[in-house]
Amino acid sequence: MQALVQESLDTDEPFPLIDEIASAVAQTLLCFLDSLVQPVIPYGFFPLCIDAAGHDQNSELAVSRLPPVHMVVFEYICQFLRLIVLPSNSSIHDTDLAVVFGNVIIKPPPYGNPTYDPKWFEPTVDVKRSRFILYFLKVTID
Repeated sequence: MQALVQESLDTDEPFPLIDEIASAVAQTLLCFLDSLVQPVIPYGFFPLCIDAAGHDQNSELAVSRLPPVHMVVFEYICQFLRLIVLPSNSSIHDTDLAVVFGNVIIKPPPYGNPTYDPKWFEPTVDVKRSRFILYFLKVTID
C-alpha cells in the first residue's frame, strides 16, 4: 500500500483509493500534522503566508522561501490532497480540505513565541489561511 501511495504522489497518477480509505488516510495525516511541534509551515513564516493569501504569485513566493524540508513536505501534502479531490473521489471537496488542513499546516505562533500576535487568532485570519492552502490544492507547485 505504501508503495502505491508513493507512486501516485511521485507520478501525479490518480489515487487508487476509494472514498472511505482516502478519508481515513487524510484523517490520520491530519492527526499527525496536528501533533507536530513545528507546523509544516514554520511559525516564523505564518505572517508571510497570511499576507500572501489571495495573491497567487505572493503565495508561491512565500512557499519558495520555506526551509527546503518544509517546502518538500508541503508539496507532498498538497499533491496527496489534490489526488483525494479528483473527480473519482468527488464526495470530498477541496474547500473542505483547505479549511481542515489549513488549521494544521499553517498555525499561528503560540503565546510565548517571539512572533506571537493576538490578531492571528481573528476569524478573518482563518479565511486567509484556508485561501492560502486552497490555492495550492488547485495548482501544481513548480
